[in-house]
Amino acid sequence: MSPKISIIIPVYNVEAYLRQCMDSVVNQTMRDIQIICINDGSTDGSRAILQEYADQDSRIEIIDKPNGGQSSARNAAYPSIQGKYTLFVDSDDWIDLKTCENTYYYAEQTQADFVHFQRYHYKQLTSSLTPSPQKGSLLFYDTPEQKKRFLTSKSHSACQSLYRTDFLRRHSLRFPEGLVHEDSLFFWQAVTRAERIAFLPGFFYYYRQRPFSTVTSFGENRLGIFQIYALIEEDLRTTGNYPLYQDEFIATKIRECMKIAVAIRPEFRQKANQMFLERLGEAEIDYLKTKAAPRYRDYYLSLTGNRMAWCRHSLRQAFRSVVSVLREAGRFFFIGRKNKPENEQLLDLVCQLSRELVELREARSEEYPTLKRAA
Repeated sequence: MSPKISIIIPVYNVEAYLRQCMDSVVNQTMRDIQIICINDGSTDGSRAILQEYADQDSRIEIIDKPNGGQSSARNAAYPSIQGKYTLFVDSDDWIDLKTCENTYYYAEQTQADFVHFQRYHYKQLTSSLTPSPQKGSLLFYDTPEQKKRFLTSKSHSACQSLYRTDFLRRHSLRFPEGLVHEDSLFFWQAVTRAERIAFLPGFFYYYRQRPFSTVTSFGENRLGIFQIYALIEEDLRTTGNYPLYQDEFIATKIRECMKIAVAIRPEFRQKANQMFLERLGEAEIDYLKTKAAPRYRDYYLSLTGNRMAWCRHSLRQAFRSVVSVLREAGRFFFIGRKNKPENEQLLDLVCQLSRELVELREARSEEYPTLKRAA
């Protein structure tokens, strides 16, 4: 019998964090899972740690391959996936012990193509753990208008969703190899192709922010964000979805590309600014001039030689840096205030009801009606 969930874990030189990740996976309350670990050419003790866990747990499968990056490692796992659902976990992160159980039964009850959930941020330098709540109060995203809201309000991380495996295969959803920010392309393709997306408002993933990781380092490779958004636009045009999602695409592209351009290391900033300008179309320039928030408009105008806009942009960036420092200091005193016990109890009730309904439907398949997808 096939497992309920296949968990894909790409591994590269993370021996300091790998045990915490593996412990959170092998100790899931849902036992019927497959664990696929892809050793992406690790040169530290990561491979030995994986073997140690595999020797003790038959659910673990190790795939060895030359180093090719996270996208390459994830894609290498696809032929081995046996689960009805697929979950991606990064090897320096970890998940709640009920992640599989709660997301699986919620997915079964809602019949969604994928279930999206929330995550905690764990900052390695300060050992601080803070929730990262997302905007939007809808539990289902079925229509184009609802999916537009999803595109602009939810995290692009592939690790924050449980996907139906047949949905991934039917639409050939893979990760672009050789580029960072690979999750953004995957996210846009998944959202625009899904018939139903369900949101489970619980925190089931722990995202580790550590110095010098692929995500937190701002070297030249981060310029790949411009190619990623070129691929997203190409996909939207190929599928005929560009007119439908044009406004959301432009707003997101400008926000994400500017974020990288202003944060990248100084020696690459001129190149980033030049790439930002070169990749603006007429519709995007019009958006910057007429609809964009002042910080985006001033950034654009500062690149075109407007000295006043350059001053405003520079002052705004300096102010944001100060605010960021103060916010980090404040987290030491206010961590967890938003985690209301009554909210956690309500979430537990929702997850429990989803499980009971699915089990009842399985036991009485003829008497209990299946929840249909939205038309």
